[in-house]
Amino acid sequence: MNKNIQKNLLSGIVILAVVVVFFIGSRESSIIKDKQSIKITGLYSTEINLEDMKDVEIRNSIPKVHRKINALNFLNIKKGTFSIDEFDRARLYLHANDGPYLYLHTDEQTIILNFKILKRHRRNMMKL
Repeated sequence: MNKNIQKNLLSGIVILAVVVVFFIGSRESSIIKDKQSIKITGLYSTEINLEDMKDVEIRNSIPKVHRKINALNFLNIKKGTFSIDEFDRARLYLHANDGPYLYLHTDEQTIILNFKILKRHRRNMMKL
């Protein structure tokens, strides 16, 4: 195969992969609660056993976010593990720049969520 064709093919595959990651990452996470756990879906999904849950709270702000550790940070979307004030590191699922924010605390981690649509946000908070 011609080197120019290989180069163009590889470039196309890389661009397609980046587009797919951003498409999947931009989709809003969901909260699924059953009898034993809470699962947060989407890119960087996680599951928390209810017996490990220490505290749930709602705040109107979040601590300053310093840097991403293993995360997607694109426009208003922050998903994954970030270095932040107050908790050192936290798992963020943020889809908007403003609150309210839902905080889930365990001994091992803090998870902070918000959603673009306030009605959906309230529905997810009521699950907890």
